[in-house]
Amino acid sequence: MRRYRGCVVKLGGSLGGSPWLASWLSVLAHPTASCTVVPGGGRFADAVRTAQAEWNITDDAAHAMALLAMAQYGLALQSRAPGLALARGLAALEQGDHTAPRLWLPILADQHALDADGLPRDWSLSSDSIALWLANRLQADALVLVKPLDGKSTLDCTPEQIREFSAQGVLDAFFPGLTPACPVHIMAAGEGPGDLAILDSSLTWHGR
Repeated sequence: MRRYRGCVVKLGGSLGGSPWLASWLSVLAHPTASCTVVPGGGRFADAVRTAQAEWNITDDAAHAMALLAMAQYGLALQSRAPGLALARGLAALEQGDHTAPRLWLPILADQHALDADGLPRDWSLSSDSIALWLANRLQADALVLVKPLDGKSTLDCTPEQIREFSAQGVLDAFFPGLTPACPVHIMAAGEGPGDLAILDSSLTWHGR
């Protein structure tokens, strides 16, 4: 596929009840925003974890359920930001409009692509690593991970910073093992989307 002139933005499920979510969605759903939003799992993924512990569900089944949890959170996000076009599955995402803002809803068939690239089917991997995998696959201009951090945003993360964030639990355990093909930015949700330069076509980032 042709290179995606835009950024991949992962909105964590923990932002679901935060006062900052509305401002992020407003910017990301703007008609001029060149972005693909990857939803986290949030409370839907937490329900999968609980069910796995209580019902002795296999990692394979729990991983598939976690993908569907991402889709559930994605539907909740899109209901608050109708300007985000839904891309139901990887094929729809890769074949669809490459300029308008869109939101990826993973489907079970997408697991084949994840398997082909060696991503594990366990909890060492979260939507963070899946977002990086997608950014690499699309050849995106940047990956933005929006987190409810107490500290400041970290733009252009170095490998050392990525490993530190993983050790702190900000990123999942698998993330440092992936090689980013684009800049990785970890942004504190509470600072708002001001560091995104209105997501114009040139994708100029403050601080770079």
